[in-house]
Amino acid sequence: MEWTPQRLTDLATGYWAPGALMAAVEAGLFEALDETPRPAGEVVSKIATDIGLARTEALLDALAALELVEKTEQGYVVAASARALLSGASATCMLDALRYNADLFRQWSRMAELFALPRQQQAASEPEGLCRFVHAMESKAQAFTPALAPHVDVAGAAMLVEVGSGPGTLSRFLVARHPGLRATLVDLPAVLDLAAPFYTNGPDAARITAHPADYHTDALPGSFDVLLFAGALHQEPPAKAAALAGRFFDMLVPGGVVYVIDVMLNDDRKSPALAALFQLNMLLSRPDARVYSCGEVADLLHAAGFGSPERVEIPHSLYRIVKARKPGTR
Repeated sequence: MEWTPQRLTDLATGYWAPGALMAAVEAGLFEALDETPRPAGEVVSKIATDIGLARTEALLDALAALELVEKTEQGYVVAASARALLSGASATCMLDALRYNADLFRQWSRMAELFALPRQQQAASEPEGLCRFVHAMESKAQAFTPALAPHVDVAGAAMLVEVGSGPGTLSRFLVARHPGLRATLVDLPAVLDLAAPFYTNGPDAARITAHPADYHTDALPGSFDVLLFAGALHQEPPAKAAALAGRFFDMLVPGGVVYVIDVMLNDDRKSPALAALFQLNMLLSRPDARVYSCGEVADLLHAAGFGSPERVEIPHSLYRIVKARKPGTR
């Protein structure tokens, strides 16, 4: 077996799929479905727990990604080959077994505690949690950036900005390989402070500038040739995402290019499976956030004034790119 960043990520997030199954079992979702496709709104009305339409759709789409449920124009229905196992009227129904598996799943979620040092068993404070997050983003970005960077064209560009940069891993990678390029990293002050050891050291540090700001509300610098927004769009609800697209438009010179890089769904919102499961993962921490489809990202950029958004597929990667150019010439 050859280990790659994507293969290791698949292993590390392997619990997402059984987590979605256990959630559906405990919500009574399969009992609410039968052989007739039902729209999500109708499914909501038939389950005992009030989880709301948005959460129900996210869970149904994840189950469709796992092929336990089929998604049609008429609605959702249990996959034909799974009905005998998930229907309470069937002699081979496994729902009671799966409910027991849900109990075990909660126990397995504590497995790491058996092997953790005493200090690791304590809940991290907010600063410690943010520090771990910044270091985690640097670690993941270091693994995935070599595959992403060739798809970001900075030829002839002098000024690059990365919004929601964290440690600015992709920007640093590009600056190191393009001697005429300068980069500005925009993120919250606390994040940039924690990330400073990554971007203030090394031979290219003089060409990297930090701009602490809340990029939703604070004044932002402008006149950039290239703008990166990597791994952050999924934190934004639609209204904020639309507002950000407008801010990105204003930050670029005519002819400048924006690159939105993130985990993205296909337009059917049920594939790739990892992206559909990632939507459920986001509900745990940001209930109003959204994992966008490539088409939705393109629509956001087009509505902000960008011309002809393009989708870029990254082979063997969970990330996708949607790029678009601001009208005019540099």
